[in-house]
Amino acid sequence: SHHILMDGWSMPVLLDELATVYEAGGDASHLEPAASYRDHLAWLGRQDKGAARAAWSAEFSGAREPTLVARGAGEPGPADTGHLVTDLPAEVTRGLAAFGRRHGLTVNTLVQGAWALVLARLSGRTDVVFGATVAGRPPELPGMESMVGLFINTLPVRVRLDAGRSVLETLRELQEHQTALLAHQHLGLSEVQRLAGPGAVFDTLLVHENYPRRAAGPAAPGALSFAVLGTREATHYPLTLGVVPGERTRLRLAHRRDQVAAETAEALAGRLVRVFEQILADGSAPVGRIGVLDADEHRRVVEDWNRTAVAVAPEPLPALFARQARRSPDAIAVDDGRQRLTHRELEWRAGSLARFLISLGVGPEDRVAVAAERSAPTLVAVVAVSMAGGVYVPVDPAYPARRVAFVLGDAAPAAVVCTTGTRHVVPDGYGGRVVVLDDPAVAAVVAGHAGGSVRDAERRTPLRVDNAAYVIYTSGSTGTPKGVAATHRGLRNLVADRVARHALDAGSRVAQLVSPSFDVAMADTWPVLCAGGRLVLAPPGPSPLGEDLARLLRTRRVTHAAMTAAFLPLLPPEELPELRALTIGG
Repeated sequence: SHHILMDGWSMPVLLDELATVYEAGGDASHLEPAASYRDHLAWLGRQDKGAARAAWSAEFSGAREPTLVARGAGEPGPADTGHLVTDLPAEVTRGLAAFGRRHGLTVNTLVQGAWALVLARLSGRTDVVFGATVAGRPPELPGMESMVGLFINTLPVRVRLDAGRSVLETLRELQEHQTALLAHQHLGLSEVQRLAGPGAVFDTLLVHENYPRRAAGPAAPGALSFAVLGTREATHYPLTLGVVPGERTRLRLAHRRDQVAAETAEALAGRLVRVFEQILADGSAPVGRIGVLDADEHRRVVEDWNRTAVAVAPEPLPALFARQARRSPDAIAVDDGRQRLTHRELEWRAGSLARFLISLGVGPEDRVAVAAERSAPTLVAVVAVSMAGGVYVPVDPAYPARRVAFVLGDAAPAAVVCTTGTRHVVPDGYGGRVVVLDDPAVAAVVAGHAGGSVRDAERRTPLRVDNAAYVIYTSGSTGTPKGVAATHRGLRNLVADRVARHALDAGSRVAQLVSPSFDVAMADTWPVLCAGGRLVLAPPGPSPLGEDLARLLRTRRVTHAAMTAAFLPLLPPEELPELRALTIGG
């Protein structure tokens, strides 16, 4: 029967009346008079639509995105639907009823809360919405419980999940919200979604079939009895969960095969059972501790996908770079569009500057700021600070003077390395040494020092992996900027990860588009240098956009680049044949 005729509540009413008429030999006069459908329509007309609209708008305040789990839109017309049936263990069924009584919760609340936890893992959301059918039979209207017709309504259920809150708190809040909306369940779904916006959109439906049923048992002699041979239901939703009460609660999962894979549907019932079991075991458990994976899935995630340990050399960055420079001395290490340096040249020049810095007293744990724009000489300075054992503090000369003064004042570097073009950014009150790289006198002194790798014996103290490698400052958007120190051990691990994950090698050309004060610059620099590849520097100033960016990637034959998603529409992929890896972040 189509729902336009009657809903699920009406079926046992209809069968009861059929049995009564049968037992009376076909005499329908024994039936109670049917309640008038006109009374129901009149009741609907008396409801406060304004209050209902306000209640639903308030319930979905702040919800801006739909909760969708299906793969795109399905084909119009009849759907090829798969059906799965799972019976809860009897002890779980009894446990849910007892848990509800103990904590003042309905079984429907427990079912909705558990389904929300499963959906949260399936959709990757902590604010989930699904559809639920409500009976639509107001108890204050006489005779509603025995009427045959269509009264159900489908409405969105919103569940906010906080990983730190207990399951019990979450369930109580859910029940409070649903109770407050009971008087407003007469509003149609389309109007609710129009009021609430995208946040009330869903593609899964939960049907808790808790309507009255005939008591099971043998029929009286001569009475008509019914045996349920089975039911087959269809909805237009990609995923529909039916929950049928009984000695063993039955879960009926219907899924559109064109939108929800069979293996996904098969896993969901098991996950729902596991959530029920965990709720019953400890209602005080934090929501974030409720897992949905079975033992094999958990093992796959933990032992297969996340077994990422790799052997890494127990050495600081200068040693890793020196080893690579010996392997590929003539390969280009850096290209800024005006100057190119091989790995041998970069190592030699950085070594000269590093020994000059050591002569100034720079050693491990001593901070050295570099205030210069993107260029090959700037990269020499960055590597030199590391070779000397110092802690690199990047300073973008384009940043506001107040920000630069704060960073230099807070970090208190022993020296600031800059150029004649950026000397002005160093505040007059700075008390450390200022090294102007392109000052002829300074350049001559630096050139007088030997080049190449620096040995530990030349440093003030030995350089170890747990020494700080650089200090990066947060934006300060939530208050005072904070300097965060990264160690050589951490950067060494990053190098190993990026080289393996991004397949960096001697043929890699990695674009550096960001400010040197952004930590992504470190993720560009050291992995490619230690892999023997080429660091391709964007011109000084703001990051290139549009055609300028595409031209840079194309003409410099960039293979790896990192950028924000806003850049993507401006990149014609057909014009970037060399590009192998694109990292998007934001």
